[in-house]
Amino acid sequence: MSPRIALVGQMAAGKSSVGRALAERLGVAFVDLDEAIVARAGRSIEAIFALDGEAAFRALEREELTRQLGARPGG
Repeated sequence: MSPRIALVGQMAAGKSSVGRALAERLGVAFVDLDEAIVARAGRSIEAIFALDGEAAFRALEREELTRQLGARPGG
């Protein structure tokens, strides 16, 4: 199983940029959690916040992070 690393920090702190560079260096796949949430929810982060609120977004975020960290390569 390839390593699983989660970068945590403030919005616009550069997590995605650092994550992409780290994944490339380690030779593993990179997953942008916001992009994964948008794909699963079928709407933008802004729409989720506006329609459902921050608590609902954070719940989606936890669910997707758990799913991603528990995922097996190729599946």
